[in-house]
Amino acid sequence: MIAQLRFELGLVWSFLRSGGGSRAAVIALCTALVSGLLMVAVTVVMVTWVPAREHEQLSNLVSQGGLRGGYVFALLLICIAPLALLQQVVRLGTASREQRLAALRLAGATTGDVRRLGAIEVGLPALAGGFLGLVVFGLLRVVFGGTPLSGPRTTYVESAVAQQFQLVPTTIHPPWWGLLLIALGVGLLGVCAGAMTSRSLLISPLGVSRRAPRSAPRPWALLLIVVAVALFILAVYKLNSVDYLSPGAEGRRTIADLCLFGALGTFLLGVIALAPWVAYRIGRVVAARASTVPVLLAGRRLATDPRPAGRAAAAVGAIAVVAGGTGATLGGVVSRSNYGGGAEVVGRVDPFFAVSLLLVGLMLLAALLLVVFSLAVHGVESLSDHRRSVASLAVLGVSRHELEAAQRWEVGLVAIPMAVIGVCIGSAPMLSFSADNPLTTWIPLLVDGATVLLVWVAVRASARMTRPWLVRAAAPASLRTP
Repeated sequence: MIAQLRFELGLVWSFLRSGGGSRAAVIALCTALVSGLLMVAVTVVMVTWVPAREHEQLSNLVSQGGLRGGYVFALLLICIAPLALLQQVVRLGTASREQRLAALRLAGATTGDVRRLGAIEVGLPALAGGFLGLVVFGLLRVVFGGTPLSGPRTTYVESAVAQQFQLVPTTIHPPWWGLLLIALGVGLLGVCAGAMTSRSLLISPLGVSRRAPRSAPRPWALLLIVVAVALFILAVYKLNSVDYLSPGAEGRRTIADLCLFGALGTFLLGVIALAPWVAYRIGRVVAARASTVPVLLAGRRLATDPRPAGRAAAAVGAIAVVAGGTGATLGGVVSRSNYGGGAEVVGRVDPFFAVSLLLVGLMLLAALLLVVFSLAVHGVESLSDHRRSVASLAVLGVSRHELEAAQRWEVGLVAIPMAVIGVCIGSAPMLSFSADNPLTTWIPLLVDGATVLLVWVAVRASARMTRPWLVRAAAPASLRTP
């Protein structure tokens, strides 16, 4: 058993050295980000039982119990972008990997052996990234750590804005076994992702084929959105009916918050799961009405195999939902600040809201940057798997500019609609309960428009990043690719 494991690890190491090093590095980076964010979330949750606010100066997001749950939920939402990139990277190089699997079968390996090797090939860098999350966790503590109120580092942050950036407790230390479980859990997630890439494949010495042709995606994810709407209505009803002076009000408020978080999480899952169906429907409509070569190629690809492009654009919809909600919240905050609502000073936004919204905006931009790489990885995967067809089109007279435009249209036809759907879902519930004020309308519209514009820039950037792979795929030598 030990000898077999050693042999399989040696094979995996040879695979990584022969060209999979960059893929393994990206997998490790994604899992490190997820692991580090989860460790921060666990530390913040521990504040509920160990009151860090008595020992250090922290942001209101951490020190106030009513806001802490939302902060933890936001940390979990940030994990969506690196997980989407991880899913795309795991599927990168499908054609070459399938050839390698067939060669292993020809050499005498069983189907279980090659699938186990595929899981180990992804699981090892994922496990390494899980433990590298400790480094990410340490860096976040250094940059966004709270200020202890006792000891040699005793200092007080006089600026209210600077205090709101102290988002990670430093006087609370999660147990070593908790950090170990997080690292191992993230590594196991990578192993499962590697194993599922070949779940629907029939691996034989003669090659790799699908067990059965996949049916067209179905819009079952709309049920999740319906459930999310119901949860949101229930949460609003609970919040409006809470009498904060009556006994048991805290419990009812907790139930309302759980319904609200459940609604947002279900919204995001529904939008992500709906992306392949959106890609399929758009592909069929565009292919039937296309008047140019790039649009026709993109529509045919989406109609034939919509799931890869849908997976690549799924994170765009999730980010757009959060961006839409943020824009609506920003409109409400600025409106109350300018028109004298609550405890804010007229003409000035409270530092807590300003810093919170700024952090959300920065996180959205960082997530969008990861989406650019995710879309680029999808483009590389598509070109690697269809090199012969791309080279055939180039030989038949399709220009390189048209092939690049087809790549851009293939991603953009899904990413832009998903962005529009996301911002509408994210901002509509907030706007429906906002005051009748021009700021509560124009600011969300500006944020929504900026989000869609940034997604369009991300699509163009990803297409530009895949240009070298397109040039190689369009070369006549690619006609010999099996």
